Amino acid sequence: MKTILWQIARAPMLFLALALLGGPGCDETDDNVDSGQIGRYFDENPYVSDERTEGARYLRLTPASVDISYVGEVVRFQVDGGTGPYYWEVADGAAGSISPSRPNEALYTVREIAPNNVMVFDVAGRSGVAAINGGLEPTPPTPLAASATPSTLAEDGNSAVLTATGGSPPYHWTLGDVALGSLDADTGASVAYTRNRWGDNSVRVTDSAGDSVTVVIQQP
Repeated sequence: MKTILWQIARAPMLFLALALLGGPGCDETDDNVDSGQIGRYFDENPYVSDERTEGARYLRLTPASVDISYVGEVVRFQVDGGTGPYYWEVADGAAGSISPSRPNEALYTVREIAPNNVMVFDVAGRSGVAAINGGLEPTPPTPLAASATPSTLAEDGNSAVLTATGGSPPYHWTLGDVALGSLDADTGASVAYTRNRWGDNSVRVTDSAGDSVTVVIQQP
């Protein structure tokens, strides 16, 4: 009786072992068919690696760098790539501010002529940076100068052209002796002088900063 019970108890275990031995992987013919199918699949579907560039991790801002020249100037920036919505920031809020104008654009307003950075972020954590340069070095002003062509008038009625350059326009002209000559105007970069009588005369030009120079007209 014990022998019969033991045989009945171990029957499921024997059945399970036989099932495992007879399942996939143990039949040589099935293995060959499966291997062929797998081989044909990879022949027809070769592996291609994903082409990823380092730049895909970043956003591109246009312009990437800009020179500013005056307070209140507005610069438009555009972002390419990434996934919106975009978030804009500046490194120095005292130097300038940034405000979105379109889904992929923002306007930078100059508060100070100073370097700054404009930064943009997308929802995936990508970022981009553009440089705000402090502007070009101002060109030193050219000293005020004036000349007469010709500088000698031999006869009454002869004329010369007086020209002012540099300084701070506008210019104002005055005669040394109104009896010796006359001007056709008292303002402008160029004026015409006419000799009235014998005797050297002078013409003074003054700019808006108060600087002045004198031109001598020889009238022998």
